Amino acid sequence: MLIGPIFTGQPLLRALAGQIPFTLMHLAGTIVFATTLGPVLYRWVVQNEVLETHVAWQRVLAYARRI
Repeated sequence: MLIGPIFTGQPLLRALAGQIPFTLMHLAGTIVFATTLGPVLYRWVVQNEVLETHVAWQRVLAYARRI
């Protein structure tokens, strides 16, 4: 927030007022991401047995035996 006032002479009140839409846009983006992509990522990563540690470890061991 202080980059504009320090380096370009922007008024501090204008820089502070600019933080409001900036923060609201980031908040909206986070909400949209959490409600739309969150459940998709949960199903893809958390509920995917292929990504479980024991499955990955078995694949590593099987690959090591082939070498």
